[in-house]
This record gives sequence, structure tokens and C-alpha cells, in this order.
Amino acid sequence: TTASYANVFQIGISQIKTSTVASSIVGSNNLFTDSTGSFSGAKYLYTATNGTNARTGEVLAIWAGGSTQYTDVSTLDLGSTTAVTASVSIVSAQAQFNVQTNTSGWTIKSQVTYI
Repeated sequence: TTASYANVFQIGISQIKTSTVASSIVGSNNLFTDSTGSFSGAKYLYTATNGTNARTGEVLAIWAGGSTQYTDVSTLDLGSTTAVTASVSIVSAQAQFNVQTNTSGWTIKSQVTYI
């Protein structure tokens, strides 16, 4: 699936983007792929919902030298959300935020702030 980008804001040294993915398939949902450029880190916020199951999460990531140096993940879950996993990786000088869904029917909304 592909993300639909609703908004992109540039505020000083920070850039904020939002996206929504309606996942009807099992697999990796790439929400953001952006050049690491002049940014050294990001805060990714997301929600994943599927019926009465829901997760909200935050992934903090910092990078230097073309690789992820540290990520921290925290979540708040309702119902069964073990099918949802968020991750950040650096590929070819681009930061990629992915949400893996192991069952179908999840809707994922996300916001990233690059700093």
C-alpha cells in the first residue's frame, strides 16, 4: 500500500508531515521515506485501528553517518494489537518509517516531525 500525504509544514528547522494508509493486505506499510538531509532525528506518532482493536505509538529516532543510531518505541494498546509493529531504518541516506501489519484491515494514521 502507499501513503497519502495530507499536509507538509516547514517550521523553522523542523518539518512536519502527516499520512494515512488503509491497509487491506498483510505486510509492510511505508508511511514516510525522506532524505536524512539536514535532519538528525525524528519523532513519529501513529495510530493503528482495526474494529475494536487500536494502538497509538511513538517512535523516536536519531541518526548520524547514514545509519540509525538509536530508536525508542512506546505504545498504548486496546484489544489485540500484536499484529502491529513500527520501525525506523536508514536506507541510502533516507529515513524510512514502516508499520508492519500481520493481519489485514488496519487503518494507520501517522505524523512525523523531523528535527
